[in-house]
Amino acid sequence: MQTDDMTRLMAFARHVGRPDTDPRDTAMRRGWLTRDGALTEDGRATLKSLAEQDHTRTVFRGNF
Repeated sequence: MQTDDMTRLMAFARHVGRPDTDPRDTAMRRGWLTRDGALTEDGRATLKSLAEQDHTRTVFRGNF
């Protein structure tokens, strides 16, 4: 897994997880990472989904 992928996944895990929970734990609980820290198929799918939404975010903010 590339560092950028891990950074994006940890940022998303931090966003959807509890404030007092390590984002790695959140990612493992959701099946995005293995215990070794390797990206799972679900983790790759999550990153792909996030990347596909990259250009749609401004619409939801009302910046159009």
